[in-house]
Amino acid sequence: MHRKLALFPATKNTCAVARYATSLVDYDLVSLFAPSFLRIDGVDVAHVDGGSPVQFAISDFNPDKLSECDVIYVDYDENLSDLRIYREVVGHAEKTGKEVILSYQLSQKLKKQTLESVPIKDDLLYDIPVPIIAVLPNGLCTGQFAVELALRRHFVDKGYKVAQIGSCEASSFFGFYTIPKFMYSSWDAYDKTIVFNHFVRETVKRTQPDLLIISSHDPIMRYSNKMLSGLGVLPYIMCNAVRPDAVIISLHHGTYTEDFFEKLSLYCHYHLGCPAGYFNVANVISSPDAGNDRKLDYLTIESTFVMQNIQQKMTFDDFTLFTALIEESATQAYGILESELTDNIQTMK
Repeated sequence: MHRKLALFPATKNTCAVARYATSLVDYDLVSLFAPSFLRIDGVDVAHVDGGSPVQFAISDFNPDKLSECDVIYVDYDENLSDLRIYREVVGHAEKTGKEVILSYQLSQKLKKQTLESVPIKDDLLYDIPVPIIAVLPNGLCTGQFAVELALRRHFVDKGYKVAQIGSCEASSFFGFYTIPKFMYSSWDAYDKTIVFNHFVRETVKRTQPDLLIISSHDPIMRYSNKMLSGLGVLPYIMCNAVRPDAVIISLHHGTYTEDFFEKLSLYCHYHLGCPAGYFNVANVISSPDAGNDRKLDYLTIESTFVMQNIQQKMTFDDFTLFTALIEESATQAYGILESELTDNIQTMK
């Protein structure tokens, strides 16, 4: 029997869940809540993520509406920094006996993070005998989770058995794994690399997939000396633990030169072990906050505008550019990636 799922608030990740709700495993999405003061009650999720309409409306949060769900997933929105908002929602949910799942970012803010301990049995790295695609952001708020879900749907629809480690806790609603909690522990990078490799090896042995997709919510590099963005540590650990065969980078909207993509691809080659050939240009523009040099401002624009910019100004022979919220664009890019893997890797079935 499917469990009824609610989401709060309307972030890029929760909108991605609503956009791909038909792919949920053992869950039915019933509500995507937002604080009433935002005045977006009744609008489509496209109003928030900038993609095409999906006929799923956001609704104002009301404690009485929690009776419609069994589980509520609570994400963190940088634009809603008042933690009392989240505590109120979580408090109402717990009071009514609902299961509450917090995103990692919100767990950190509310200091409810729990860590699991995994011992190292063998001090070595194992080969992972399946093709591996890494989906990694070049910055925050790049629509990362929507890229992962669209990629998963493409390969599943083509008949491949996919094992996947998603960038956020909402991954579990779609039947795949989240980043293990030990990756956020105080262990050093050496131990995390080994343990993550062993975790993936056991996952692949147990599930016998045709393809593995791994993702990080942390960007591949820092933005500046004051905005560290995790320093690229998490992607470095994951990709050194299991070397990817292909890398998709998700980045903010802009008009980029071929030289930019060549340098970014080389960075991925030497730092992560695989050159990047695929780039999702998100429908989000980033700019420095005029009043705070440790913060960026983000503006969501229409995905159709991004697609026009790619087609008119950024067509390169060696790189595949797409925007994940335009289905035709993503499908074409993932088809090229599929052909590359099947041509070069014999284990793709």
